[in-house]
Amino acid sequence: MSSAYAYAGAATHTGVAKEIAFGVPVLPSARIPFIENSMRFSPSLFFPFFATFVREQYVNPLVGSYKFTGALTTYLYPTNAIELLVAGIGQDTVSGSGPLYTHSVTASTVLPSLTIEKALGGYQSEQYAGCQVGALTIASSVSGDPVRLNCEIAAQSAQVLDPPSFAPLVIDEDPFVFREGTITLFGGAVGATIQNVQLRIDNYTYTAYVYGQLNNPAIITPTARSARGSWDVTWIALNDSTSGGCTKMANKASGTMSVTWAKTDGTSINVSLPNMVIEDLSDQISPTNLVGQHLTFDAYYDVLNDLPSISATIINGVASAY
Repeated sequence: MSSAYAYAGAATHTGVAKEIAFGVPVLPSARIPFIENSMRFSPSLFFPFFATFVREQYVNPLVGSYKFTGALTTYLYPTNAIELLVAGIGQDTVSGSGPLYTHSVTASTVLPSLTIEKALGGYQSEQYAGCQVGALTIASSVSGDPVRLNCEIAAQSAQVLDPPSFAPLVIDEDPFVFREGTITLFGGAVGATIQNVQLRIDNYTYTAYVYGQLNNPAIITPTARSARGSWDVTWIALNDSTSGGCTKMANKASGTMSVTWAKTDGTSINVSLPNMVIEDLSDQISPTNLVGQHLTFDAYYDVLNDLPSISATIINGVASAY
């Protein structure tokens, strides 16, 4: 199917759904309002290098391992794109009797796989199956930007759909902004000093290729997991009980960290780190600004209580588990 018309980027839409079996594509169950969808296919074209009778390096074009990778960036909503958040952490268990339901997301060894469909201009789709979230970043700043959710993704296969398999319907809701956030550090609530917060989960996905006349990856699986991040703070004191990090960093002090974004209708998202330590601290000094500090931290596994480094709780109006 071809057309002489050009298509607007604003008409592009993205759908996502949790797969029943890894790599078996399913129709989208949710439509995601997105900022960026850079999912792409690369055949890993290469040329073996050898000497010939002519002064040319590229002689025999060969196709290697197919790669289906990219990033999907959206805002953090009470409902939209929660499939991505869950797929980056683990498994969802839902409870409640409505109108609001509690989704308890726990870190797991095996992550859900997704089908992601990118409908270019609403005209044709690139459908990616067997998608695994390799890394997930939540970034909240005091600027005019809502809270962002970015996912780095690797897929097992891709195909073209003509036309797209779904209509561009999304849930009409506002994303979270920084003023709806509450932060607890080392057991104490802070807010007057915190300016920017970033949380990142790395799943260290491993992509394996095997013999069998296939160019596509046979296995995409998470290996290790790490949860880390940073925050910017208006400096008060080097040894302040909650936001001051110098003494805590020197003493390798361990504590909890919890970030909650909540709306007045009762919907909310909480990300909890049961054990974290400050890794690094740098002063931010400018003659035209307040004295500030940038702190980075690492969350770690609690061996004694068998607590993973990160978990999340989502409260919204969705009755089924993600």
